[in-house]
Amino acid sequence: MQMPADFSAYVAESRAKHIAPAIGAVWIGADGTLPLALHGALPPAAGPQWHIGSCTKAMTATVFGRLVDRGLISFDTTLAEALPPLADRMAGAYRDIPMHALLTHSSGIARDPAQSTFRALRRSTAPAAAQRLFLVEAALKEPPDLKQGYSNIGYITLGAVIERISNRSWEATLTREVMIPLGIARFGFGPPGLSQMSGHRRIKSVWHEERVDNPVAYGPAGRVHLALEEWGRFLRAHARPSIVLSEATRQRLHTPAKNGFAMGWLATHRRGRRVLLHTGSNTAWFAQATLLPDQGVGLGIVCNAFDPKIERAVGDLSRDLIDRAFSATT
Repeated sequence: MQMPADFSAYVAESRAKHIAPAIGAVWIGADGTLPLALHGALPPAAGPQWHIGSCTKAMTATVFGRLVDRGLISFDTTLAEALPPLADRMAGAYRDIPMHALLTHSSGIARDPAQSTFRALRRSTAPAAAQRLFLVEAALKEPPDLKQGYSNIGYITLGAVIERISNRSWEATLTREVMIPLGIARFGFGPPGLSQMSGHRRIKSVWHEERVDNPVAYGPAGRVHLALEEWGRFLRAHARPSIVLSEATRQRLHTPAKNGFAMGWLATHRRGRRVLLHTGSNTAWFAQATLLPDQGVGLGIVCNAFDPKIERAVGDLSRDLIDRAFSATT
């Protein structure tokens, strides 16, 4: 599959049509190249950085896969085995739930805490790891609801597991296990700095800057920002074999559970081809990653604004570009 010849022009047209402040796209080529398209009100500094929201979950799953490859944990390790200090305090039904259930949103853990808890965590100055354990312990006291599905707290729980296994913060472990091996240097956690772009929310048809983010506890579920080419390096490590994961583990991460979720991805099909995708938003940015791992290609698009129109526009643009790549191949 080849990148559409008018890749950058289509990205620019979508931004203009939906009056988005700025948009960026990275194509993961079958030859390993990472062409970029950047349009809109970009910062003067080179290499603007973008918040990818819940697309961070694929990074957390990758860290977990790295620990599996090193023999430090397995996909079948249970919650009681992974978090011994909480084993006697969690609801009994959670004790035998395996890690692969958390990774595929099949564990029954609540999606998010109560709004009052969420707001309190935003104000908290406690260390991120302590906030995560607080959230995890509270969530695991309630019996699992297997109808729950998608769960941010499930990935925060994975973050707490990673911290216990690695004896480092999730942030430090992600840096060591994923970012450094892939040569990713321009990244951070939370909203991009003041010299970078701001996110935006639309109020009465006008975009307003917004730099608020999820609480630091949400790191494993969605607080990474990074340069677009750096995100492309990460996506390429899932679109094709790479040094960061064994091939067996990469394939395992991409294998969906019955609910359609793989580990850090939603697994689906487009024109008969296997597709992995994920969207992300902290309500001021919107990102979508789309991979075709059997073809070794993919696409990441992110906009520094969010509302339902932007979400639809990015989804439509992603599908259109992938379809054009299909058409160019057939």
